[in-house]
Amino acid sequence: MAIHKGHEFSIQIPPNGSEQSTEAEAFPVSLDLLPEAALVFALDGTILKVNPPALELFEASEAQVIRKNLYSLGLLEPEKARDRVAHLSRGATIRFEMDFLTFKGNRRRVDILDIPLVTAAGEIERVIGFGRDITEQRRTEREQALLAAIVESSDDSIISATPDLRISYLNRGAERMFGFTAAEAIGQPFTLHIPPERHAHAMEVINWLTAQPDQVVRFEGPNLRRDGARMEVSTVCFAIRDSEGKVAATCASSATSQSANTPSTRWPHSPRSSMHRTTRSSAFPKELKITSSNPAAERIYGYSVNEAIGRGFNLFVPPDELEQSTQGNLRVLAIGQPVTFEQRTQRKDGRWFTSLVNIFAIRDAIGDIISGAGIGHDITHLKEVERELREARDYTRGLIEPSVDAMVVVDRDMRISNGNEQLAKLTEVPKKILIGSRFASYFTDPARATAAIEKTLADGAVTNYDLVLRTAAGSEILVSFNASVFSRAGAVSGISEWRATLQSSAQSSANSPSNATTAAAWSNPRPTLC
Repeated sequence: MAIHKGHEFSIQIPPNGSEQSTEAEAFPVSLDLLPEAALVFALDGTILKVNPPALELFEASEAQVIRKNLYSLGLLEPEKARDRVAHLSRGATIRFEMDFLTFKGNRRRVDILDIPLVTAAGEIERVIGFGRDITEQRRTEREQALLAAIVESSDDSIISATPDLRISYLNRGAERMFGFTAAEAIGQPFTLHIPPERHAHAMEVINWLTAQPDQVVRFEGPNLRRDGARMEVSTVCFAIRDSEGKVAATCASSATSQSANTPSTRWPHSPRSSMHRTTRSSAFPKELKITSSNPAAERIYGYSVNEAIGRGFNLFVPPDELEQSTQGNLRVLAIGQPVTFEQRTQRKDGRWFTSLVNIFAIRDAIGDIISGAGIGHDITHLKEVERELREARDYTRGLIEPSVDAMVVVDRDMRISNGNEQLAKLTEVPKKILIGSRFASYFTDPARATAAIEKTLADGAVTNYDLVLRTAAGSEILVSFNASVFSRAGAVSGISEWRATLQSSAQSSANSPSNATTAAAWSNPRPTLC
């Protein structure tokens, strides 16, 4: 039966028939049936009985544990250990958390429930204890708390939206950037800060991420402040998944853009673009020692968490940049102004890469700076892509500008990204309106125009493919589409050409799906094709 003493609880066990009874007989319930770690110990801490889950928790055999002192395994201060023994001696059930070292030297955090076992005579000789390993849970909670502090302290705007497309979170950076308070924004449609003409694009991004949650979409374009003012913003948008892998929210991180170009979208080429694979973060106190490092940082730099924590910035900052980096971090901690810069960094294995780093202050509840944090991206691949795009742009410009034919560049989303004045004359559509519009929309049969590009991508070349172009005034012009894939320096460059002339057919080319940029040219041909 059970004995209750106020709020105290204990278990009464029947007397033993013999004083020579074994410890197992003294506690007739089989601990082996329990799914969680359990053991029986004397008030002085001597372990009398353990079950297999407890042995797994201790990383020990039964012979190593039996008759050992439980309190000596834990990392409790002597005063706290005596306090717990006193509670058990009074018949009180106690619950607490404790760190201990396993027999293999691993540190673990355990949630413990100790229940006194009371004999028929009312004496407490033994205690049954239940333990649950919460090491990973507490580590995750610490990381989440740190991440929350980093997100809230970031100078960049960070906004998340629920699956029903309502704003669910707005950090202080977003409040400063857009002028809305969190209370005003939460619950509002996610398009709160997006101009009406960009709503369709925003939905396109959301639908893309919902269908492909491992991808990240980067784009630039105008956003609205609370006062109606417009500003150019560079945004990274990605999906957030729950423990079951389902999309639970979408998140957008934005910073004011330095570009005044036409709004553009960079769709990912592969899951390599996933934020959790390319972003690393670490935190540091005012002494500029690393106190936290996430798995992505380990993947990028090659240093494990244990190798990184406690080290200085010289772990990954080159000597010739260390002084500048240190002073920048000290300024962040002194005045709270975030800094962003590109940095050439060396991995543990000696390889070099380019990192885009954002350093900012972490503040406590009252706004005081308590430490700093850094979030960075391995942008080596991006820098290489930028170089290739510059070369492609220069090459394309060389094709487009001098041409007497109408020419157009189409991105992998089949939107027009560039074109010459002849294109505007032929379609009777201003160039600024052509840019960003759907390529196939200028033909009487959009599906056939799309199929022409797809056939080129699949077959490598297309010839004499008839299409009918419709001008803004409604005129219809028959053209012949000829396309081919070409490469430069052994790789598909993504530049292609489509040409139609007054006297003959059109010529065009397109590239591979992974880097689908198409440049095309056409002009007004005669009514019948030769």
